[in-house]
Amino acid sequence: MSITNKGFIFTTDLIFTIAILLITMLVFVIFVNNQINFFTEQEKNFYLEEKTIFVADAFIKNYNSNNTMLGACIFDSDKKRILSNELSSINFLKIKQLNTSDFFIKKIIVKNVLTKEIFLDNTQSNTCFSIKRFAFVDNLKSEINFVGCLHE
Repeated sequence: MSITNKGFIFTTDLIFTIAILLITMLVFVIFVNNQINFFTEQEKNFYLEEKTIFVADAFIKNYNSNNTMLGACIFDSDKKRILSNELSSINFLKIKQLNTSDFFIKKIIVKNVLTKEIFLDNTQSNTCFSIKRFAFVDNLKSEINFVGCLHE
């Protein structure tokens, strides 16, 4: 058995073609894998941002006598309504952590004349999101920072 020049050239061309095809498929698989990882990370970040924003908005716009994490506004009994964006520091004493398996509020920082930090959870987390809201706390303009994290 002898290999002719045409047979050798055909075999070499076939090997190069298969190698190029395999490399192209490998690059495509790596690209798809990176896209899946990117979208998974984006979904996790969106979930964290959404939960933190919802809790922050509930905190400064609602009133909840059981857990002021879900509403710390002042309730005006004369007008029988909640005064949104007007908070009482007395309500900060009733803050309880939310009971969720994957999300928690790590701390709330209230900045006005004084800075008050309310630590709710000492759990370490690498995935956290912070959001600022402005409201009146005891008739003082205040900046309220919420730090929400994911359990890991």
